[in-house]
Amino acid sequence: GEIEALNRHLEEQFRASNLLGVADVYADDGVLLDARGQRTAGREEIDAYWSSIENPVDWRIDIKKIRGSEVIAYEVGTSYLTTRREGALVTAVSDFLLLWRRAPEGGWRIELDASWPRETR
Repeated sequence: GEIEALNRHLEEQFRASNLLGVADVYADDGVLLDARGQRTAGREEIDAYWSSIENPVDWRIDIKKIRGSEVIAYEVGTSYLTTRREGALVTAVSDFLLLWRRAPEGGWRIELDASWPRETR
């Protein structure tokens, strides 16, 4: 489906170091509650949040479930986000809940992204 395809798009943008390409999938009034409990809201903050990630390497999104209608849906899964820190690869593993909304122009956008840390390795 479309949402699965957008998950793959997010991974590809991250691997290509196109962090604004990741941020672009979020709604302009989207809200992100990260694993540290920090709240990020709105286009400028979301762009800044993703842009601040240094040395992106890999992102794997493991989708557990997607449910919803033609206009609103939720997704639950686990995120494995890998960056390079001081020469070593570090993977942050977190469980997440995404709330997707179909935008007026027809595409899906992330309205809410909430995640809970599982581990960093």
